[in-house]
Amino acid sequence: MVLAKMNIDLIFIDDSKARTIAQEKGFKVVSLPSFLFYCKRNHVISLNALQQIIHDLKIQDYYEFSEDVKKTLLE
Repeated sequence: MVLAKMNIDLIFIDDSKARTIAQEKGFKVVSLPSFLFYCKRNHVISLNALQQIIHDLKIQDYYEFSEDVKKTLLE
């Protein structure tokens, strides 16, 4: 793993197999939806900013949140 050679405190991984491997290698791993929910709950980002992030991820990175996750993030 290339990350093992870097000084990384936290990585975002949504793939369950990759997350398991990263955790076995000692990395702190968090999913993107969990991170965004944390930011929303702690008023780090506004609802408008969160909507824009979700939109940008879909358009630029082809990243799709499930409807349940999107609903939770945007309520």
